[in-house]
Order: sequence, then structure tokens, then C-alpha cells
Amino acid sequence: MRISDNTQMGLLSIGLVAAALLACGGKIDQKKLDKLITKMFENQLELEIKDIDCPKDVKVEEGAEFECDVSVKPKGTVPVVVEITDSSGSVEVKTKYDVLTPKSVQKEVIGGLAAKNITAKVDCGKKVRLAKPDTTFKCKATDNTGMSKDVTISINDDGDVSWKLD
Repeated sequence: MRISDNTQMGLLSIGLVAAALLACGGKIDQKKLDKLITKMFENQLELEIKDIDCPKDVKVEEGAEFECDVSVKPKGTVPVVVEITDSSGSVEVKTKYDVLTPKSVQKEVIGGLAAKNITAKVDCGKKVRLAKPDTTFKCKATDNTGMSKDVTISINDDGDVSWKLD
């Protein structure tokens, strides 16, 4: 992914293979899956989990996939894709989209502005966002004199991220 001044923006995605999520009756053990997803989000994305919503009673069938919605703090929902990789219930879990945390976006925009000799604070709110193709959102950049401008963050159809000062 790219931002407007050709530096890289820090998108975050996660993925992990874990073994032995098979519960009695040939189904995925939901508690083990929740624990795995929580650990991934905390360790790799540094996000706190509020809730995990996965389908119940998923049968272990190699190659089967299902989605879970993970509600995070401070604010946002991140869909994850779970693929069952073998008959013993091993799974691969990954975010459906790259994740844009407010902190990561603000850091990248501040760095890009600094490269143009502009010192500013950037506020993108508290919402965790997803790098879904063809989406945009706004942040606010405020310089040391108190003058504010909008910053538009755009994700193109290839998932590349760019920003521009409005």
C-alpha cells in the first residue's frame, strides 16, 4: 500500500496457525478459538477485545472457512476469516482486511507532514478502521498556531492507502 508521498503506511494484519481446536463431537472448540483470536489481537495489533462473535457448532471439515466479527476497543469491528486446515481442527485465522488503528494512521500522516516541513498534531478519532477498497475517511491536522485542515485518507480498489491535506 502507498500513501501520497510514496512512503509506506503501517497497515496491520494478523494471521496465525494454531493446532488442536477440535472439541468433542468433531466441532471447533469455541473457547479455544476465542482465546486464540484474543491473543492474536492483543499481541499483533495491540488492540483490546470487547467481544468475539463466531458461528456456533462449526464442524471440523478440512478446507472449510467461516467468519467471525471481533469488536475491539477503543471502537470498531474487525472481521476475521477462520480456515480449518486439517481434520484435527487446526485453523488459520487472519483479518479479512488490513487494520488501520488511529495511532498508526496519525503517526504516518504526522511523518509525511514533517517531511514537508509542516509540524502538526493529527486526530483521526478513536475508531479502528479497515482498509476496505474504495473507502475514505477524514482526520484533522492542527498546526502549532491552531489552524486546522482536514486530511482525507483513501483506500483504492487495490487496497493501497493514500492521504492528502485538503
